[in-house]
Amino acid sequence: MIKTPGSPEDSYAFNSRINYDPATAMVVGTAINVGGNLLGADAAMQSGNYQKDIHDRNAGIYETKSDQAINIGERNVAMFNDAFESQMASTETALLNSGVRMEGTALELIQHSYGQAEIERQNIMYDALVASYDFKEQAVASRSQGDMAMFQARSQRASAFINSVGSVVGTYGQIKYMDKAAASTKAMIDITNANATAMINAQANNNMMLMDMTTANTIALTDLNNSLSKSLFNTSMINSLKAINNPLGVNESGNLLTGAK
Repeated sequence: MIKTPGSPEDSYAFNSRINYDPATAMVVGTAINVGGNLLGADAAMQSGNYQKDIHDRNAGIYETKSDQAINIGERNVAMFNDAFESQMASTETALLNSGVRMEGTALELIQHSYGQAEIERQNIMYDALVASYDFKEQAVASRSQGDMAMFQARSQRASAFINSVGSVVGTYGQIKYMDKAAASTKAMIDITNANATAMINAQANNNMMLMDMTTANTIALTDLNNSLSKSLFNTSMINSLKAINNPLGVNESGNLLTGAK
């Protein structure tokens, strides 16, 4: 005869007369339900923290790229300045060696080159600022995604707690607590959205102010360079006219102008 675990003569036979009291079963079921909800809430928070860390890390990378864009722009301007100064020095030397006087077309050519160089510098910095602004926007968006992930995790945890409490206190208590939790959740959503919107708007305003200041400074610098170029050109023309009208450098009485006040 084959013995089974349920056989009375078997050494590890068990007593099947268990107390199936409905209250006990309800307590056990509630405890299991609450335990599962708490484990789910903890898992949701861990997932939310992980996603927030990832988004914050990405935001840090975007912010670093934003700073690097400005640094690259400044470096490109410096490299352009070196190349331009070397080129202009060679050009001016070639003109002087060929006997061309720094007036008229030659002077206009040099002045035009300096003006174009300044425009190129501003274009380089403008591109750098635009790239920097784009990276900052991506950083803000990434941080917002991290905050949203944490908000969703907290919402899941709150929902798990609500379900646990509802299992313990019954239908009436569950309804009342869910109403309160819904109001708290809505307030949390409103606060989170308001904070995210304010942060994005503040970042956008700051970047817009930076771009406006850069544009204003560019215009002012361009106007100043144009004024200086015009003044230099007028001075050069006056001196050229004097040299043409009085090539020997004498005054009206025929005396040499050397030493004349």
